[in-house]
Amino acid sequence: MKFEIVDVSSCKKKLEFEIENEAVVNERNAIEREFGRKAKIPGFRPGKAPLSVIKARFQKDIEEDLKERIITENFRKAMEEKKIVPLHNPILEEFTLNEGEPVKFRVSFEVKPEIKIENYKGMTVKDRKIVVEDEEVNKVLESLREGFSRLETTGSDTAAEGNYVTVKLEGAFLDGKKETIKEENLLIAVGSEENLPEFNTNLPGMKKGEMREFDVAYPENYYSKELASRRIHYMMTLNEVKTKVLPELDDAFAKSVYQTYYAKEKKEIEEKGVETLLELRLFIHDRIEQRKKLEKDFILKNELLTALVEKNEFEIPDAMVEDQINLRMEGFVREMIAKGINPAKSEVNWQEIREKQIEPAKKDVKAKLILSSIAELERIEVSKTQIDEFMKMEARSHGTTIDEVRKRFTDDDIQRIGAQIVRDRVLDFLLSNANITLEG
Repeated sequence: MKFEIVDVSSCKKKLEFEIENEAVVNERNAIEREFGRKAKIPGFRPGKAPLSVIKARFQKDIEEDLKERIITENFRKAMEEKKIVPLHNPILEEFTLNEGEPVKFRVSFEVKPEIKIENYKGMTVKDRKIVVEDEEVNKVLESLREGFSRLETTGSDTAAEGNYVTVKLEGAFLDGKKETIKEENLLIAVGSEENLPEFNTNLPGMKKGEMREFDVAYPENYYSKELASRRIHYMMTLNEVKTKVLPELDDAFAKSVYQTYYAKEKKEIEEKGVETLLELRLFIHDRIEQRKKLEKDFILKNELLTALVEKNEFEIPDAMVEDQINLRMEGFVREMIAKGINPAKSEVNWQEIREKQIEPAKKDVKAKLILSSIAELERIEVSKTQIDEFMKMEARSHGTTIDEVRKRFTDDDIQRIGAQIVRDRVLDFLLSNANITLEG
């Protein structure tokens, strides 16, 4: 085997091969024997058909197999000899196979560019002062009160906005299909924005035991596929009127909240827990502050990375950009499905969406290559302990065991997780080595 590598650019390469005729003949003979062993030809026992019959019957398949093996095997050997890692399978540009002559062919492929990132330490970035307002703490406390609220029967038999009611609801579809809806004690918040307008129109002023009838035309994009675009005639009878009672903001409430929502997080909080409302306010304040610090650090890291992307110019491989575009498109489709939209039936201009992903994908690829280069320079690697810690976090978030999580992840998954951990560690390194000035 003779080959020559031609550097088209820092990413794009061409390989020109010349393979001795003897090697080609030996490979062809081996393929013909394989076909002979597997072929089932009428009139012959399996594996007993003459070679001439095999050649005549499977000539096209043998030639295609020969071509593929010659390209694949010799490309692999060349990559191993030169210690090159291609980003994709080779693209065949030319292939010449003449009886009794050496095979000549040319392929092209891409590799990661060799880049040199300088001046990534001591980069200047503006910090933001973290401020937690009392109103933010109050908002969390009100949310917690909502979670601890209870519904009590009122002295009134008439529904009013702000009440909660239980109703008996019967519905008949108006499109001819013999389907019905029946709920004996459906709980509805009177006047809620989440209700359909027809319910908010009919509920206020209803008295206990009263029945009202009305039609509902469900919109085409309604979240329930069973109800979308359909019309239903409802008969609604008011069963009971209730009101929401919120707990008092006192020490007993604070202790109960802590035990219900936060006691499981003992590794992240003080062991003594919370006994008073003041302690709960301080605890919530600290949690908001921690969240804001994480958000601020995330922004600072992105600013550092964006600056590196802008000031470092180098060629990026088309194959990596294409892979990143595909990842972005997959994310777009997942978002549609999560919103209850069928991507196959949507009127989205997929070509336009794809074209919009090109520039962001290029920046993503460039950022990954920069982080990878810095990781090599600083010898930042992922350890088994860090992978295990990630697995533990996954297990906790999904309420399962670490062994179950390990079963779900393939080797490729582990490799992607490891690469992301390395990128995160590089971003931490950049921030810890940055020149941070306080904004304002």
